[in-house]
Amino acid sequence: MTYLDRRAQLSLDNKARPAPGTVLCRVDEISEPGGRSFRYRQDDDVFMGLVVRFGGEVAGYVDSCPHFGWPLAY
Repeated sequence: MTYLDRRAQLSLDNKARPAPGTVLCRVDEISEPGGRSFRYRQDDDVFMGLVVRFGGEVAGYVDSCPHFGWPLAY
């Protein structure tokens, strides 16, 4: 397993990761273009997510650089 594969697996194993379909916010609460970060905590686990809006599209990401683990919005 590569380092990047392991980082992706850690994200999937995170107990604080919100369930698919969890409402984070309304789309109109994210400026165009813009983004919003989210933090979820469960016990000792923290999940950091980032939602961006650009060109009429909305995409979500795990808010963690795969190389260094820093937040993408750093």
